[in-house]
Amino acid sequence: MRVSRFPYTIFQLRHWLGGPGLLQVIIVAFTLLGAMRGAALIGHDPLLAYANSYDEVRYTACFDLYPDRPREIPPADNSPWAPFSHYVFIPGGAGEPMCYWSSELLPQAIVVAGWKVAEALGGGTEHSVRALGILKGLLLFGLNLAFTVAWWRRRRPVCALANAALLPLLFADPANTLYANTFYAEWTALISLYACFALILLFVDRRPTRLRFDLLACASLALGTSKVQHLLLPIVVGMTVLLIGWLRARPWRWQGLAVMVGGVLALAIQVVQLGRATPVIDNMKIANAADVALTALLPASSDPAQTAAKLGLDPKCLAWIGRHAWE
Repeated sequence: MRVSRFPYTIFQLRHWLGGPGLLQVIIVAFTLLGAMRGAALIGHDPLLAYANSYDEVRYTACFDLYPDRPREIPPADNSPWAPFSHYVFIPGGAGEPMCYWSSELLPQAIVVAGWKVAEALGGGTEHSVRALGILKGLLLFGLNLAFTVAWWRRRRPVCALANAALLPLLFADPANTLYANTFYAEWTALISLYACFALILLFVDRRPTRLRFDLLACASLALGTSKVQHLLLPIVVGMTVLLIGWLRARPWRWQGLAVMVGGVLALAIQVVQLGRATPVIDNMKIANAADVALTALLPASSDPAQTAAKLGLDPKCLAWIGRHAWE
């Protein structure tokens, strides 16, 4: 029977780091360090985050949830003071449908349900977005800890160590953590991508089971539906896994197939979404087209005026070369 060498090429590192006891101490230290670093940012007072309020309202409008600010301001209006820390429920506040379908709505729905219950029990009507940040932090911490334990139980201590190190070095980095206290999909996309890669590696040379297949397909589906920019990413990941499996052992790897199944379903959902006749979808298309033209095509052209004419753009666009659509 052929036995894979993965991950034995790095497994020898345990001899340099010492016995299992020392590895356990290092793993626990990485886990605690990551948890403390992430908690310090998510729990910071005042609130630390970065987000565009118009981008956030694509998701909060699904729950009739809007920033807590003077009522004369239209609830869905963008604001340079974003991100907001407190939100209130305003039924029909947007005035028109704006709900954007995303896997990001899953953690938001849990928090919103808690706020609804709190209000029903006589609680206040003002809600802190920090509750969402705490939930997202706990979800990522739990997922990282679960993979660390899984690698350790499979007697892959160096893989457990590498996975634990991701928490303080990558996931708790402010570039990622500052998305937690927002109604933004970047955090969900990060968790989904991590789950995809971690499950693929964890299931290397493992038999396919219904549970393993479903876990990979769901992670892929969550990644592909997190943001419209990621609609093809799961399919690319799945095709890469299939190709690597074919090159290594000539079978069509079931892990790649599972990722492809989730990716194709996510792509179908995104195609339907992009075909919706809603203001948010139309604005996204306009903004994306403007960003491509103003920040990519025209600046890279040796003759921007001629390029603009060939693209059918108004000559006035030349004055906005290098600027983003929102400017």
